[in-house]
Amino acid sequence: MNSRIHRLNTFDAPGVIAYVKREDELSFGISGSKLRKYSSLIPYLIEQNIKEVVLAGSASSNHILSIAQLLKENKIKITLFLGGRRPDKPVGNFIFTSLIIAPEDMHWVARGEEDSAAQAYAAARSQEKKSIFYIPSGARMKEAIPGALSLIHDLEKNERELGITFDHVFIDSGTGTTAVTAILGSALLKKHTHFHVIQMAGTSHEFKMLIEDFRSALPPIHSPLRYSLYQPLTARSFGSTNASVWKCVVHMARHEGILVDPIYNAKLFSEGKRLLQQGKIQGNVLFIHSGGGFALAGFMENLGNILTKEVRCTHDKK
Repeated sequence: MNSRIHRLNTFDAPGVIAYVKREDELSFGISGSKLRKYSSLIPYLIEQNIKEVVLAGSASSNHILSIAQLLKENKIKITLFLGGRRPDKPVGNFIFTSLIIAPEDMHWVARGEEDSAAQAYAAARSQEKKSIFYIPSGARMKEAIPGALSLIHDLEKNERELGITFDHVFIDSGTGTTAVTAILGSALLKKHTHFHVIQMAGTSHEFKMLIEDFRSALPPIHSPLRYSLYQPLTARSFGSTNASVWKCVVHMARHEGILVDPIYNAKLFSEGKRLLQQGKIQGNVLFIHSGGGFALAGFMENLGNILTKEVRCTHDKK
């Protein structure tokens, strides 16, 4: 599974050459980081003869939308637990999820209780000797590690092709699976790349606990783990946006030709650029664009307002 790397136009700084890895190009409907995780998780489900998978999350979940497509492809029944009340009108990712999963397979519970409800349902069904499997949010599980590790192997291939090595990598983190696996995989290969992880959700303690959990599933790692954790300085609450985030969305499209979502990648690029401008990071720098462009469908009104305002400002200048 290979994705290309190319130079960024507006991210170079003194002593810095900036690139982007286009994981967003790996699939139309499934973000690249998730496609990698599922490349080992789905075969595991098939090998275990799993007939039903229980998922939990929000109506706008990238994870649910992504994995649902592969579960349907492999004729595995989906039972979904969603937090909150069903929207009167589907928007964003939920439009696409609703195309894949029928209403009768969706269960709506109080927000924050979707995981416990899903686990309880899966446990009860398993006692009936049903071939059922619960997948936590973001596929944060050891069965996803082999697929997630392909990112580091692909990155090594990119480096050989370009004839360079990357000193620093910027990567986003939601549940942490992809970022943690990248850090561990890099250490396994004894690379000296330093990872700058922008945490969109969770705490530093949870991230470090996940590192130890996943580390136990891998061969012994003797090299140091090279990473730093950050939280976005703007729109810090998960799922929130503001004018600064939308400015980055527009900038990436206009100057880089890249569509980014406002929840993960806009914050990744914005925070990464701010850190580069401080002058403390030097060398070849890579941003991992994880994908998730479907999320923009939930913000059409925001984008429409921004573009309409631009047209009005241009008209007023004339």
